[in-house]
Amino acid sequence: MSKKHKRIYIDQAGNHLSGKSQIDRHHLVYDKSLYYSRSLRKHEHRKLYEAYRVFPGFVAMMRRDYHEELHKNIEPPIKPHEELMVLILNNIETQGVSNHVMLENTINYLGGLASLQVRGEATQRQVDDGSLLLDNLTRQQTFVELGRVVLLQLDQAA
Repeated sequence: MSKKHKRIYIDQAGNHLSGKSQIDRHHLVYDKSLYYSRSLRKHEHRKLYEAYRVFPGFVAMMRRDYHEELHKNIEPPIKPHEELMVLILNNIETQGVSNHVMLENTINYLGGLASLQVRGEATQRQVDDGSLLLDNLTRQQTFVELGRVVLLQLDQAA
């Protein structure tokens, strides 16, 4: 018989939260249908779209109330061209870094795309898509920071 564990999270104010009624997983890269749909099943970039959407820097555990407010106030980000997706996935450090830090690193990377273009390491399209994505992620980051929760412990369920 396997033991069931209950996840206990703590929010920025120190409140202990648990359960799906209080905690949500937010994908900063939404609307899901842009990345997963029946029509994309055989698309040549399907695996890239999936990897990009679930990139750890684009996923945050949040209080449900902040998550709902985010979706009420911020439109989904653009779906960037595949070349920019590859740049992000290949240039953001993921080893030993929290999702929170990965988001900050991604925002910083997007902010520096114009300088990469000057050196011939990014195209105008990547810079344009990156600018739109940067604006959206920066606005989302405010809600993510306010609503961010951290896994405190796993309690054995009764």
